[in-house]
Amino acid sequence: MTHPDDELGARTSENVINSILSRSYEMYEDFESCQPEGLAFHGDELSNLPLFEEEDKLCLMHRDAHFSGSFPVMKEYYENPEAKGAIEEIDLERIELLENIQKGMKTDLAPLLITGPDAEKVALSKQMYKELSALCEKDPLSPEGMLSAAILSEDDVDQIVEHAPASLLQKPEMLLLLATSELFCDPLFPGYGTASLLAIRLLGKMKYEPALQDLFALIGRRDFSTESAVLEALRKMGAPAKKFAMDRLSSFPLTGDHERAALVLIEFLPDDEITDLFLKILADARMTNSKLRRYLNLGVETSCDK
Repeated sequence: MTHPDDELGARTSENVINSILSRSYEMYEDFESCQPEGLAFHGDELSNLPLFEEEDKLCLMHRDAHFSGSFPVMKEYYENPEAKGAIEEIDLERIELLENIQKGMKTDLAPLLITGPDAEKVALSKQMYKELSALCEKDPLSPEGMLSAAILSEDDVDQIVEHAPASLLQKPEMLLLLATSELFCDPLFPGYGTASLLAIRLLGKMKYEPALQDLFALIGRRDFSTESAVLEALRKMGAPAKKFAMDRLSSFPLTGDHERAALVLIEFLPDDEITDLFLKILADARMTNSKLRRYLNLGVETSCDK
């Protein structure tokens, strides 16, 4: 029999993880006008070095969000270019340069460069790290604890998906929240921008059909890796995903959903039913969408080649 205190603890963990996964932030463009235009250093060889490039601000934001504000820790991490959180826009030489500038100034550069919404994003990322870590410690074997650990893991997504414990898959609705989160696609936040990709891969592994419509809506709105994962997940869902996409493609007037549906259906080729539908849409006088026409022609050609 479950003790009432245990039930309360489980509900609390679920509420916490759902709160984390549901968060969002807003950016305000007018903050750009408040940014300083430059910074001069006097009395040393660093005089008049321009700092306010986007990569410098990005570097400092990542340092504060992921590496506790430590340049040495960040440098050690970036010595491995294959590290999960290393991003192309930041290079080791620039990290070292900013560290030397900061030493020369004897003051933290972050408050000079990170202001307004950017500072709020960093603060939110650090808070989420604390909350996810607390969940790992409090309920390490619960679905919430397992998901928190997966988000914080330095393992790549393929490894996590391959070795995912059963408890991580017990609450697919929680995974769907993560999959559709815009915040967890941002490299500034826990998971280095891969957490939503992880959730999509896990939903595909489960063949979780209730996620079908929400995953469909992500096509064309994320990066190439995430979109590929979405298409793979929908293909794994099989007949329900195929029918959903065929119904969308068959309807008029034409919308962006038709392009998404065509991309989903290409995943199922060769398939005579899908090829016939592509040919039918191509022959329809109402078919004026050039991008959709390219997708449909690609599908027909793919069917002929296989």
